[in-house]
Amino acid sequence: MKSVLLVQAASLSALPFWYPFYAIALKQKYRLTTSNPFAHKREYFRGLRLTLCLQPLYPLLFKLNETINECLGLDKHATLSQSISSLSSGVVSVLVANPYEVILIDMQKNKVNARMAASRIYYKRGILGFYRGYLFMMLRNSVFCWGLLGIYPQIKEYIDNTRFQVISPLIAGIVPAIMRTSIMPLDLGAVLKQADQTIKPKSYFQGLKMAYRKHGIFGYFISTKYTFLMTFTEMLLFHQFLKLYSRE
Repeated sequence: MKSVLLVQAASLSALPFWYPFYAIALKQKYRLTTSNPFAHKREYFRGLRLTLCLQPLYPLLFKLNETINECLGLDKHATLSQSISSLSSGVVSVLVANPYEVILIDMQKNKVNARMAASRIYYKRGILGFYRGYLFMMLRNSVFCWGLLGIYPQIKEYIDNTRFQVISPLIAGIVPAIMRTSIMPLDLGAVLKQADQTIKPKSYFQGLKMAYRKHGIFGYFISTKYTFLMTFTEMLLFHQFLKLYSRE
């Protein structure tokens, strides 16, 4: 239980530093623009309170990952066991992540609070409105969790046991950031479907086609810079805060 609380504390401490990059990246995606979309400083932190409420749930993915590993009855470092548990954690995360992102996008687009955004979504689409884009989100989170919970720890463990351990803090940020930006098309597909209520529920690729028509192949990687900065900042500071709190 103590380890989960430490992870939650570190996660919350890092939140204010990476959140502005996340807000910019999200708005760039659903507006399909490569410029900074915010004119007022308050917009950088719109939805921060909602994120503060939900952020403590995400570290539970680490615990879920460990639990699934134990249930599989395989060695903790077995590739198959780690892959299954990581992919499963990604699928489960959609239950919380998708409604959160749908509400956050509505808050940004209409400049309203979380309660008003949730009411608007429910009135228009019912409970299913909170799960628009869930297929892309499920694929995105599954692949990212597989990299973050399955591959990344092995890379970090290898670095920590070599002469390159001095750059371990940078590796903690760079590797997850590369993993996150490598799946940008899935990210864009999810966001566009979540943001555009005119896209038909069964039309999975309409948003991606629109991005391609406007920007070509580069349209699939809109906001890559801010997504990279977001993930790099989050993971770098998360590990530093976790190390700090573990010593106390």
